[in-house]
This record gives sequence, structure tokens and C-alpha cells, in this order.
Amino acid sequence: MKSHIEEGEFSNNVSKQEILNKHPSLKKYMGIDTSTKFKVAFWVAFQLLSLHVLQGAPWYTWLFCCYTLSGSINHMMTLAMHELSHNLGAKGVTPNRFLAILANLPMGIPAAASFKRYHMEHHKFQGEDVVDVDIPTEWEGWFFHSTPRK
Repeated sequence: MKSHIEEGEFSNNVSKQEILNKHPSLKKYMGIDTSTKFKVAFWVAFQLLSLHVLQGAPWYTWLFCCYTLSGSINHMMTLAMHELSHNLGAKGVTPNRFLAILANLPMGIPAAASFKRYHMEHHKFQGEDVVDVDIPTEWEGWFFHSTPRK
């Protein structure tokens, strides 16, 4: 399947060193964020507690909470899985892997382990057609080109 890349779109190829040379203050934001484990634990516990709190609630309350609260929390947990795939949540690979699995639990679909593998491939082959899964296909490039279709 052919991929869709527009010229001049690939700003991800700018090296980290070039960015740090221009903006050295960004270096303080790099490295392990020790608060990640607490955030993951809190939001996973919040989701589990919400199951208990919503027992017996009408369907429209469930629908609202699932769409707003769980949707937002699952998005946060996906971002946490991303950071943890880069080993930025704790020192060492094993604690990051454990935290990623914990963050993934409320989603119901196991994704943490495979996410890391494919995300690392994305970084290794960034911008290479077919191998980099973040490059849209021709159809995706055509279809999602306008604001209403995004």
C-alpha cells in the first residue's frame, strides 16, 4: 500500500542536539519524571473506584462518565504508556514495563507490550515508507486532509 507524505512535512527529522543548541533551557524537562508512577496509580484507582460508585446508576450517567471521564483518563494512560515505553517513568526497564501494564489495565485491551515494540520501530525507521506505521497511506492522506474529516 502506498503511503502519503507531503514535502516539507517531516519536522521530526530535526535532531535533538539542534533543538537543544537553540533552546538549552529545554534540557531541564528531559529525563525521568518520578511523579508518573503516582499519577498512573491514582487514575487507575479512580477508574476502578468509579465502577463501585456508579453501581445502580442509570444508563445515561454511565454513558456520560464513560465518554468524558474514562475517555480522558484512558487518553492520559495512553500518554503514560508512551512515556513509559521510553523508560521515563522510573529507573530501569522492568519498573517502566510494570507501570505501563498497570496504566493499560483499565482499558481492557492489552496494548502496553506491543505498543513499546511498534513505537520503538517508529523511532528507528521514522519517515521510512511502509516501515514507519505513523506515515498515512495514500487513502488516509486524501481522506483526512480537511478539518471536517479529521
